[in-house]
Amino acid sequence: MGCVKRDIERKVENHNIRLKPLLEISEQILTQSKNKIYSIHVPEMEYISKGKSYKRYEFGCKVSLVTTSKSNWIVGVQALHGNTYDGHTLKDAINQMEKIVGFRPKEVYVLNHS
Repeated sequence: MGCVKRDIERKVENHNIRLKPLLEISEQILTQSKNKIYSIHVPEMEYISKGKSYKRYEFGCKVSLVTTSKSNWIVGVQALHGNTYDGHTLKDAINQMEKIVGFRPKEVYVLNHS
């Protein structure tokens, strides 16, 4: 990948709007250490360690969904980037739901589908 990147930089004088971000991502891939990029086309994709023997790893990002208990209307959605602990996301999910529907729920049930 490094040879291809250097070859493109050498041969293309003006990096256009579409080429420049790809060259920046390729540079980040070549020099990465901790915050790795797993996909050139979806650089925000994350590596999630599941800790289960049958399914150790996933790629993507966690999502928080808030639904009503009886009719299953979705009243809140959040993408949770980073290695967020599930127990720390409930307060933000309830606050977002309150902003959308205008009231706080009396009871909350939590499901964790890991």
